[in-house]
Amino acid sequence: MEQVLSAKPNNSPYKVTVKKIWRAACAEIRSHRKTVTISLILYGVSMILFFFDSCEVYSKNIHFMPSGWGLFFCGVAILTGIFTTTDCFRDLNNIQLSDVALALPIKARERFFSKIYAIVLTQILPFIVSYWGGTALAILKSLALGFPLDERVWENYWMYALYLLSILMFIIASEVLSACCCGTLAESEYFAIIFMVIINVLPCVFYDNFMAKPAGFQYFLNFFSADVNLGWWGFITIADNVKMCLLRSGASCLISLCVMILPVYLFIKRDGRSVGKPIVSKIFFELMMAGGCFMIFSIFFTTQMAGWGVLVSGVAYIVINIIVSRGGRFELLKWILKFVSTLAVFILIAFIAFKTCGFGLVNWRPHERYLASSTANMTYYDYETHDTMEWGSTLLTAEEASEILNLSEYYCKKSIENISFWDMLTDNIAGAYVRIIVNNQNVLFADDTWGNVCAYRQEFMLPLDEARRFMESLHSGY
Repeated sequence: MEQVLSAKPNNSPYKVTVKKIWRAACAEIRSHRKTVTISLILYGVSMILFFFDSCEVYSKNIHFMPSGWGLFFCGVAILTGIFTTTDCFRDLNNIQLSDVALALPIKARERFFSKIYAIVLTQILPFIVSYWGGTALAILKSLALGFPLDERVWENYWMYALYLLSILMFIIASEVLSACCCGTLAESEYFAIIFMVIINVLPCVFYDNFMAKPAGFQYFLNFFSADVNLGWWGFITIADNVKMCLLRSGASCLISLCVMILPVYLFIKRDGRSVGKPIVSKIFFELMMAGGCFMIFSIFFTTQMAGWGVLVSGVAYIVINIIVSRGGRFELLKWILKFVSTLAVFILIAFIAFKTCGFGLVNWRPHERYLASSTANMTYYDYETHDTMEWGSTLLTAEEASEILNLSEYYCKKSIENISFWDMLTDNIAGAYVRIIVNNQNVLFADDTWGNVCAYRQEFMLPLDEARRFMESLHSGY
């Protein structure tokens, strides 16, 4: 009797298990043990230096400052995170490794999270142990000597800890995103660098040249009393107190974590056909190209080198398109039209910023505590006639200082009316240079010391008759 054996189909849903992710992560670590070993050695050296050279005792109090050499070795270890992350995602840009990875009995989602887990084990966790552990032990060692802690020790400890962690996670997130959007090693590397530069540089230069400058705040980033918000992600954290620095560094870590995880949807869609293609995500590529052009425009425009900005960005735009096209179609006219469209959009945004005096930034006012008991002085200088005049006030109340700032705002808006948009872009502005400064010499700082602070500084160009009228208003009123 013939016996027929039939296998029952397995209709149970596939489950993503932690065990599979753990095993795949361990395999990733073993396959990249050289770079992992280098980073662990660097983190170990930095931990030893943090332990022995992060606390000093003077005035019978323990003061905390991370070891300079410890920060150096820790920074080098953080930079090795670039190579570790790239190695973990090499199967996305190497056809041999891709064939092996796709043949494994593991889902794409599990492969992705195993790579993230490997990065956490080889980069983020060693950093936490190295810096957080080494400096915490240094503080405890100093306490064991019987000296009390300075009141700002733990503030400085957490500020450095979160800030350095945010830098590490930002680098890793940038590399993960670029690796999932590009199909070759070269593009995944240099687009990650371009991405990091754009995120950190573009907010600064755009803010300074197209928001602060039309509002008359030529050196707005240097204001002590201004809480300048240039974003919550990246290397640059500008805040006027420790609490804001902690908040922004913590927010940057959370954003980096989201950026590290969200590319899982791009990773799942990747297959062997995308390996070797320079650009897999067209949206990512177009955003990087537009962001890079905006950054170059923001650097060169509002200076006398605006034409060079268009030339440099245009050449870079076309060259990068040629590089990523490899042996594909040469579409020079299309690339030129896309660049011109990018330039037109930027000029439109710049025009709106110019006409609204920095999107309304001209209405900014310092806190009242900086205006009370302050003094104001105004200077104007005519570059053609070399005519100059200065005015200084007596001690002002907060209300009087606010009235002077309102008057300065009024004349700043009038200066915008007298300047053409093209002259603003090319920094071809004529007239009298006007500067008004409000100083306060009686400000209580966070460390209970009193000092001098520039509460407000506004600079703009006016026709000479308007500048004299502004000066007469100050003479007659204050």
